[in-house]
Amino acid sequence: MVAGPCLAARLQGGSCVIPPVAAAESHRASLSFPSDNGKTGPIAVSSTSRRTCPSTCPLAGDQGCYAEAGFHTRLHWDRLSRGESGLAAAAFIKQLLALPAGILYSHCVAGDQWPDPTDPLRIDQALVPCQSG
Repeated sequence: MVAGPCLAARLQGGSCVIPPVAAAESHRASLSFPSDNGKTGPIAVSSTSRRTCPSTCPLAGDQGCYAEAGFHTRLHWDRLSRGESGLAAAAFIKQLLALPAGILYSHCVAGDQWPDPTDPLRIDQALVPCQSG
């Protein structure tokens, strides 16, 4: 059974869409290294809060969303989305860039890229970590 805000909204006959938040700092992300995820193996993995998911996602809710369907992934995502775990964008990016060179990394096991505050269906380019060399 799927739990969390989407289930509550569906049970009340409402929508599962969580509106975007303007400030990027309100979006949380977490990095796990090495991951305990049996599907990815011991690589670095990250998740971002539910508020990063676009309202247009065809997998939202019970339509195939991996993060909603997986028990442990959903529990972690619930804590992250409530602000009980994870980091704000700037701190998360610093943590990500501090990973050792050559480490395999899977971004957004749950969640999506941070949305642009002016257009939630576009990625916030200011928060895309780039590293040269």
